Amino acid sequence: MSKNNSIVTELGKLDGRDCIYLDSVKQCFSPNRLTFSGEINGDLCENNPFGHRWLAYELSFYQIQAFECRELEICNWEIESSFDEIHDSKLLIELGLDEKSYKHYILSTYDYVYSIVAKGYELKITGYRNG
Repeated sequence: MSKNNSIVTELGKLDGRDCIYLDSVKQCFSPNRLTFSGEINGDLCENNPFGHRWLAYELSFYQIQAFECRELEICNWEIESSFDEIHDSKLLIELGLDEKSYKHYILSTYDYVYSIVAKGYELKITGYRNG
């Protein structure tokens, strides 16, 4: 049975509808990446050592095998936090992918929820503002 686990980032667990704001999504084919950028609400981070209100981010997934986007109000996927990894993913089994090589992620932003199958991800904090 599939189980969602919150991903603990350098900012700790990210949780809440207002946690991740999305400004853009960019799909690149060489290298094979899917990159999200926007701002993270610092008040909804488990670990925000400098206390910044807004943290600009770039979140890149690499070696994408599949992704899907749904509007939050019509999405019925299981969600544990704003950024989850699904263990024992039915989608990985359906795609014939090994869970040791690929991961199934759920990224929940203010308006949209993404299901992403990739080899991994990289989160970069690119700036901040307090207003």
